[in-house]
Amino acid sequence: MNSRSSDEAPSGICTCCGDQCEGMLVDEGIGSYEYWGAKGVHHDWVCVSRCCEAPIAEEGGIVVNIFTTHVAKKKHKNCAGRICIKPGEKYVKHYRRSWYIDEYGNRKGVVCIEKQKMQHPLKCAH
Repeated sequence: MNSRSSDEAPSGICTCCGDQCEGMLVDEGIGSYEYWGAKGVHHDWVCVSRCCEAPIAEEGGIVVNIFTTHVAKKKHKNCAGRICIKPGEKYVKHYRRSWYIDEYGNRKGVVCIEKQKMQHPLKCAH
């Protein structure tokens, strides 16, 4: 997929993660082709989000956006199945609930829960 930067790409709500994002134009065309001896290049420029490369909804909003800190009681694995947070380590849990209006006018909800290990935990001076 080719991409190009353009001022005409809108910002809005990512339909995958529900975060507010900037759009970018991506070429999802088939590229070079030949049809009955006629050669050409097919372009299909689509606006997608920069974060997930998912479609962008121009209407929507974030309803809940909460960050909390925790101490892990068990192992937490990432999408690839690797352990990213070990027991006893501090991590930040980000809970985000948002909504958007799809191309058919239906209201859709997105819930995103992310956990990230604290890089430099705060230390108490006693």
